[in-house]
Amino acid sequence: MVLVYVFLPSWELLKVMAVLSMFIAKKKKAVNLKFIYQHKIQLRLSNNQKSRSLTQRNGEVILVVDDETAIYDITTTALGKYNYQVMTAHNGIEAIALYVEFQNEIPLVLTDIVMPSMDGLTTIRTLNKINPNVEIIAISGLPSSDKVNAVYNLGVATFLSKPYTTNQLLKSIDTVIS
Repeated sequence: MVLVYVFLPSWELLKVMAVLSMFIAKKKKAVNLKFIYQHKIQLRLSNNQKSRSLTQRNGEVILVVDDETAIYDITTTALGKYNYQVMTAHNGIEAIALYVEFQNEIPLVLTDIVMPSMDGLTTIRTLNKINPNVEIIAISGLPSSDKVNAVYNLGVATFLSKPYTTNQLLKSIDTVIS
C-alpha cells in the first residue's frame, strides 16, 4: 500500500486523487491508495464582535456549481474574501461526486440551472435524494417563470438571477445558513 499524506484543502485533494488514479490506470498496476487529508476551518471574529455579519464568516464550506468560467471565478473569489471555503464543480456530475464525498462538510450548494452534462434541476433533485435537508441556492442568467417555479417546487431556499452583486449573494447565503 502507498500511503499519501496530503495537507491541502479538500477540493485540491480531489484533483490530486484524480491525477494519481489516471496515472495508475495507465500503468495498469494494482495499487491501493489511502489518502489522509487535513481540513482546517478557521474561526475569525473580531474582539468587539460576537455575532456574525456579512463580512465576518466562520469558514463555512459552499459548493459552487457553474459552467461559466467568469461567474465561477468571480463567485469563488468573492466568497473567499468573506472567509467562506469554496469547493467548485463545473457541472452537476462533478457537484454530485463532490457532495457524496463531502456532504457532512457542505452546508450549502450554490448551483446554476442551465449547464451541460447535468442541468441544475437534475442536480438539485439528486442532491435532495442524497440529503433532503441540503440547503441550495439556485442561480440562472435565463430565469423563465417555469424554471423559477420548478426550482422553488424542489425546495430550493433562494433563487438569484445573473448577474447578481456580491452583496445580493452574501445576503442570500447569510439568510440560508443562519
